Amino acid sequence: MKRSRNLEHLMRAIALTDDVEIDCTACLDLMPVYVDNQVSGSDGVREMRPVHQHLALCQDCFEEYEALFDLAKVNAEDGLPDRATLLRKLSDRFG
Repeated sequence: MKRSRNLEHLMRAIALTDDVEIDCTACLDLMPVYVDNQVSGSDGVREMRPVHQHLALCQDCFEEYEALFDLAKVNAEDGLPDRATLLRKLSDRFG
């Protein structure tokens, strides 16, 4: 079962590779724009295919993407609290 899953992952990675790919540094530099595009509803996959492909292959960058996307989505929906409010809430909870 695990061998089959590993083989599927390898085949998926091979299928997603291109002749020219971006590295982690380039992906992280472009990620805020990629996330903004997704939160705003534009097609980030089509517009920023190299970032999308890198995220599909790199678990570390994908975890960074998830955290940034979650923050951007909360900010777009409810707005993030200002710094003073956030510090006060943290102090109340953990102080």
